[in-house]
Amino acid sequence: MRKLVRIFLLLLLWQNCLSQKVPKRELFLQTDSLEKIVLDVEVKFNIKFSFVATLVQNYRVSLPKKKYSLEEIIEVIETQTDLKVVKIDDRFYAIVLDEIVDSSLVNKLEEVIVEGFVVSGINKTTEKFTVYSQKLAVLPGTIDADVLLSLQHLPGVKSPNETASGLHVRGGTADQNLVLWDGIRLYHPGHLFGMISGINSSLVQSIDFYTKAVNPKYGERVSSIIDIKSATNITNKTEMSAGLNGLNADIDLKIPIVKEKLSVQMASRKSITERFQSPTFRQLEDKVFQNTVFNDFNNQNQFEFQDFGTVINYKPSERSAISLSGIYIGNSLNYNTLRANSVLENQEMSISNFGSSFKWFQRFSARFSQEILVHHSVYDFSYNNKQTFSTADFEAYRKLNRVVDSGLEANFKYIFNSFIDFDFGYQLAGNDVSHIFKTSTQDLGLVLSFRQAFNLSHVGYSMIKVKKATWQIQSGIRLTNFRN
Repeated sequence: MRKLVRIFLLLLLWQNCLSQKVPKRELFLQTDSLEKIVLDVEVKFNIKFSFVATLVQNYRVSLPKKKYSLEEIIEVIETQTDLKVVKIDDRFYAIVLDEIVDSSLVNKLEEVIVEGFVVSGINKTTEKFTVYSQKLAVLPGTIDADVLLSLQHLPGVKSPNETASGLHVRGGTADQNLVLWDGIRLYHPGHLFGMISGINSSLVQSIDFYTKAVNPKYGERVSSIIDIKSATNITNKTEMSAGLNGLNADIDLKIPIVKEKLSVQMASRKSITERFQSPTFRQLEDKVFQNTVFNDFNNQNQFEFQDFGTVINYKPSERSAISLSGIYIGNSLNYNTLRANSVLENQEMSISNFGSSFKWFQRFSARFSQEILVHHSVYDFSYNNKQTFSTADFEAYRKLNRVVDSGLEANFKYIFNSFIDFDFGYQLAGNDVSHIFKTSTQDLGLVLSFRQAFNLSHVGYSMIKVKKATWQIQSGIRLTNFRN
């Protein structure tokens, strides 16, 4: 008899425990739209409903104020509407019409990972967009995979003048974007007045595009950061490729010097527009030079561009990597116009950007690493206008702008654990900006304007990043001391 009593008590206790495992939540609702009730239930019970918005928007459900279990709420919904709630698993439910419910058609889909954003080769994380040049698909209306043009298809990015380099990010202007190639500041990263990118995609491994809070080691701009990185892997065999399109010819060369230790990559592009004006060039010409006197390019009136880049990678050990990079981007225009009274006007314009950098990465341990960067960049703009009235009578104007940007950076990273990273460093930068405007005739030369300014800056920065589950918090500080 005692055994029967014990068994009976155990059964009662077990049943009571089961009843307590069914959670109940209090809802502060009377009569409201089904869509509003569903959203509140999702929060209360940490579940998700999938449904067509137009299916539930016309239903209202009455729920007196009290504590409900999830099963009781589902029963109320099904009783007061002609809908059916189908359980997919412990967290996901579907709301459908009662008449079309077929449990055999309910399937749970496997997790889908999107590896491309907009087109293949563009990935998105919580911090940035990353563009992989070698995987980048050709966008509609382009002749090649353009690393800068692809950024225009990302949220918050516009190009009001429809150029590749004239990016306006979140209301900013093109001059508020910091464009880096292996740490080198680029002031004119385009060809044909920005219509196509001046950066050869063959030399690019990836582009980190920041449009929001970024590491304070990046400074000088307020809109976005376009950090372009060349390939760092060591080439083990000689490779060469060449191409030709309606605008330019290009060649790419990879040469191993020391196996697994040292290699060099070179890539160059040269326009063919000064010898052959293809329909592609004619379309871009009409777009760039509309409403100007530049409307008839031929073998005498020419526009040309070229770029050259080289990267030398050296890996002395598994923990060390050294690279030496150099880039040149050039554009030139030479145009003659015969004006009234037999006045011959010649306009010449040249825009160039040259840069070089040295980078040394060293990992001292699994947690601590450093990166030393030395960079130098020169931007030149030259414009000449000469009007010839006769063989011995002329008037000319000349304008020159130059920006020289050099610097040294020591960047460090310490990883406390899998959740916390700490970045800090020091930067020394010098900027030399000059401008001259002068005029001359057959008898006289005169400087109308000349200015030169130099600035030296010392920068210290630090940032801490905390990552936990789906949360990421980062806080940093950047202190700059400017000296003339």
